[in-house]
Amino acid sequence: MAIKYPLVHITIPSGIISELMRTYILENCKRNCLFVENLQDEEASGKDIIVICDWYDFVAGRVVKTGLERNESTLSTLNALYIVINMVKGEEEQLGSSPHLRKIRGLFYIDDNLDTFRKGFLAILNEEIWVPRAVLMKWMNSPSKNKSVTAQEILSSREESVLKLMAGGMSNKEISEELYISANTVKAHLYNIYKKIEVSNRLQAARWASTYFDERTSSKMAAG
Repeated sequence: MAIKYPLVHITIPSGIISELMRTYILENCKRNCLFVENLQDEEASGKDIIVICDWYDFVAGRVVKTGLERNESTLSTLNALYIVINMVKGEEEQLGSSPHLRKIRGLFYIDDNLDTFRKGFLAILNEEIWVPRAVLMKWMNSPSKNKSVTAQEILSSREESVLKLMAGGMSNKEISEELYISANTVKAHLYNIYKKIEVSNRLQAARWASTYFDERTSSKMAAG
């Protein structure tokens, strides 16, 4: 599988620790890092990036306020994933209040060693998720923390229609006939939908739809 997100940004203030981290990542993971305080330029460039940030900065929203996501509308357009370091054991629940929870690809505790970070970082570059199992189980077994973000705020009306039909079991050809659009247009819509809701296949998209659409719509999907 192709490795994505080649640009790595460290939002931790430049200093001895961050310099050592950059050197370690370059030597052991073959990725160069940039120190940034404001990511507006990268937002405008449309490049895929990984953002390494400190636990307290992430849960306090300081990373978000630097321009990475100035408002909720940019959540669906910026191609950024988070690696959160220095996480404090026992405070994992604080992540649940973040509107950017779905963008986290790596979590590392404050007492994790460098070898653990190296293994996790390389796994993330290969499009895997590196999250402690206990934390992952909490996320899976807890109700959604982001119900305030609706499908209508993330998707256009046409994308919403395409997603509902796809989640209901229709093929691309059937969707094109139902909406009177070409099959290529359906593919383009699905590409944008996957990117916006951060999934990689139809099954994941259908699960997302069952969470974010209303109960009446979800029931129809399940019946289909």
